[in-house]
Amino acid sequence: NEEAIDIKFGPGGLEEIEFYLQYLQAAAFRKGSVPLIQNTLHALKRLRNTGFISREVAHLLLKIYLFFRKVETLQRLNEEKLLRPASPETELIARILGFEDAEGLIEEISRGRKEVLKIVADQ
Repeated sequence: NEEAIDIKFGPGGLEEIEFYLQYLQAAAFRKGSVPLIQNTLHALKRLRNTGFISREVAHLLLKIYLFFRKVETLQRLNEEKLLRPASPETELIARILGFEDAEGLIEEISRGRKEVLKIVADQ
């Protein structure tokens, strides 16, 4: 029985990305480089443009963030808070997003979460 995934609050999830970008914004703000921006996508772009994160990291975070947001939106439409690997809802989300099955979706989420945790740890 596989463990349910919390794409919003779990390790390497949406909140981890948002907090990381807020942390970088605070560092940039202290140096007088950029004003604080609430919108995550705008903050990511500003941090990239001012050199606080590389283009490669910004691109990767953007890709993962947008993917996780799509998954989260589909979860909410199904009134689910957690992704359960063996559930019909997860299978449906996987198909909608172009995966052959839920396993492919779960693997992609796992890769994204690991990348986020690595980026944050490397800071």
